[in-house]
Amino acid sequence: MYKARKWSLALRAAVLVMPMLVMSVAGAHSTNAAPAQQAGAQTFNATVGHEIFTEEGEKSSWQDARFFPGDITINVGDTIHWKFDSGVEPHTVSFLGGTTFPTLILPEPQPAGPPKLLLNPLTAFPQGGATYDGSGLTSSGVVAADIPGPKDYSLTFTKPGTYSYYCLLHAQPLPDGTIVGMQAKVTVQAAGSAYPKTDAQVQSDVKATMAADEQTAKDTEPKAKSEMVTSRPGDNGATIYHVNSGYQIFNPTYILDYMRFAPTDMKLNIGDSIEWSSPTPHSFHNVLFGE
Repeated sequence: MYKARKWSLALRAAVLVMPMLVMSVAGAHSTNAAPAQQAGAQTFNATVGHEIFTEEGEKSSWQDARFFPGDITINVGDTIHWKFDSGVEPHTVSFLGGTTFPTLILPEPQPAGPPKLLLNPLTAFPQGGATYDGSGLTSSGVVAADIPGPKDYSLTFTKPGTYSYYCLLHAQPLPDGTIVGMQAKVTVQAAGSAYPKTDAQVQSDVKATMAADEQTAKDTEPKAKSEMVTSRPGDNGATIYHVNSGYQIFNPTYILDYMRFAPTDMKLNIGDSIEWSSPTPHSFHNVLFGE
């Protein structure tokens, strides 16, 4: 009798506990299946440019003129913090907000001789404020390691939308209005939306893209060097050499620039000459003798 009563109580307890266990398991499954939500505004990190060292020297042999990542999704109220990783290579982070792409160089007429060439203040200096709602030019201004001022840039987004941004030095509009060169995109969702990727996942993608670009630069360098110097006969037995000022791998949204003359040493005879030209329409170089 006692044994039967004991089993009866145990069975009743099991019957009472089982629904609670089912509810607990079901609740846990429902929580795990729901998209991860973040409490409050978040900060996502991005990188502007990347130095690639394939040869000895204090300066990088390649410049990766690229925004990392090329596409990022955040929520209203979130901030993106851009770090510049290009050394002395200048870049901007610039949202046009419906304005015209600024002209890079403004000529200033002089009383005599050629005009002075001035960098457009809209390109050179920061524009807009610390928030962006999709309207008006908002820009970091030109940032580089050897230019006084901040070496990073932050912007908080206050309105949903999809916003393209550019480096005003390494992108340009074509005659049909299409902008090519260094550019990326920010998608801003409503506040409280689930993120497709966390900042940690975004940074993992950034590292992978940088590694792939570094390998592309290493693989391309022999071809770049072989195409940089050509020659043809000149007058009176002299030779005219043609040298490229750098070499470029161009993509619609980023650029890989080889920042070298090749070869670095050339032997000429008296009377020989060198012609330099730039095959890098989305970057700029010069040829300078002396220290």
